[in-house]
Amino acid sequence: MLSVIRKYSGSWVIKAMLVAVAVTFFSGWAMLGYFRRGGFKSGEYAAIVNGKRIPTDRLEKSYQNLEDRFRQKLGEQFSEELAQRLHLKQQALNFLINRELILTEADRLHLQVTDIELRDNLAQFPAFKDADGKFNPARYQQVLRFQHMTPEEFEDNEKIALRIAKFEHFVKDSVRITDQDLFSAFVRENERARIQYLRIGPEEGARRVKVTRAEVEKYYREHLQDFQNLARRRVQYLTLDPAGFKNQVTGVSDPTQLEDKANRLAFESAQKLRKDIQGNEILSSLAKRSGYPVKETGLLIASDLIEGSGELTGRIFALNPNEISPVISAGGKYYLAQVMEVTPPQPRPLSEVYAQIEGKLKQEKGKTETLTMATEVLASVQQAKNLERGARRFSLPKKTTGFFSRGSNSIPEIGNAPEIFEAAFQLSQEKPIGEKVYPQDNYYYVIALADRQTADRERFMKEKDDLKEKLLKMKQDIAFQGYIMNLREQADLKINFELLGEPNPANQPQPDQGQ
Repeated sequence: MLSVIRKYSGSWVIKAMLVAVAVTFFSGWAMLGYFRRGGFKSGEYAAIVNGKRIPTDRLEKSYQNLEDRFRQKLGEQFSEELAQRLHLKQQALNFLINRELILTEADRLHLQVTDIELRDNLAQFPAFKDADGKFNPARYQQVLRFQHMTPEEFEDNEKIALRIAKFEHFVKDSVRITDQDLFSAFVRENERARIQYLRIGPEEGARRVKVTRAEVEKYYREHLQDFQNLARRRVQYLTLDPAGFKNQVTGVSDPTQLEDKANRLAFESAQKLRKDIQGNEILSSLAKRSGYPVKETGLLIASDLIEGSGELTGRIFALNPNEISPVISAGGKYYLAQVMEVTPPQPRPLSEVYAQIEGKLKQEKGKTETLTMATEVLASVQQAKNLERGARRFSLPKKTTGFFSRGSNSIPEIGNAPEIFEAAFQLSQEKPIGEKVYPQDNYYYVIALADRQTADRERFMKEKDDLKEKLLKMKQDIAFQGYIMNLREQADLKINFELLGEPNPANQPQPDQGQ
């Protein structure tokens, strides 16, 4: 499960979990335990909201509460790495900022909690009830002692939670759903369409264009730097393999020690060879004197592998012409190498790249020609009022999608194409042909209505109540979140991004710790 969460840490699944935690966060604030560990510097402020400071100890509690919720949901699969990927510290601070904004707005709206409302609310907590289901003051005191809280602390926090709940109800109760809203939502989910289409792509456009030799030659001259052969090098090198030195090791039976000593002998031998180089001596003569065989490559480019090692090739290609390398360690062996010949980049002849250039020019010219062709196809189709004429005249296959509803986000066979999707539901028996050519993923589409299934009003009446409940909740949540976002936009808000370990977006103001 953790791998899925990591992969989709930005997905709606995790966002839904964060929203779910947020919804319960305020209401459960008073009963959650205190933060027991460090992590923030004491004396600093995490944020300042309209002049009110949010100290780090409050952020610590908020973070621990949020972390505990995730641990409860994910168990051992929760980790500090996941917390960082989901920016839980920032989420925790967002809760506190929103809390401060909501309480300020609740003051403005005169939303208060009376002692009677608080008493009635406390009486509903199962943890405070006796065996008969009645509120038990002694049990109340006992539970709070276990939570390391005084009644005053708990009741103050519970009043805050109730005020936040009142504010939420105030916002959500203002949301209304009309029958037209419901029917529109029903239509989005249930009205379906199926379209026919002709697809005109770059290959069709390319078949209609010609590229002259003069155009190819002109492009070749203007882009000569794009048609260079890479620099090449011919290399000599000799190899000292530690495996060949094992027979020189005596008095050792342990395999690990044997390998270590053989490796040391090979390295020391390579170093001695490097020191024995005389003047401008080339590697092959050194090898002849020492008895080690030398290998020589053909002309290589940098991406070629010497002895199957990219590391060895890279070290050798960094040498100057005729320079003998220091001892190179690669792939468990030791090497000395010398660059014997370097050929600089050279232009490839036109005959070698003619077809490549011609194809590129055809593709570029074909893009313009593709749109021209698609426009001609549309005119032909509109004149005939069906796709058949365009399909026959331009030798294009006519295709038909499966049904798709207004509530979906893609079209079968075509994919996610918002403009085509929107146009499909504008088509009718009177206007069955799309009014223009629709671009999508390097193709152009000409579309026509194949079939349309309207929403069933009788079914709507049966499902109306359930739909209203779902739609109302969705609109209420959107209204609530929108209200809070508006409060944030209007607030004088300073966040200590450095404390959060987050980058400061757009250089937003941060709290002055001396304030």
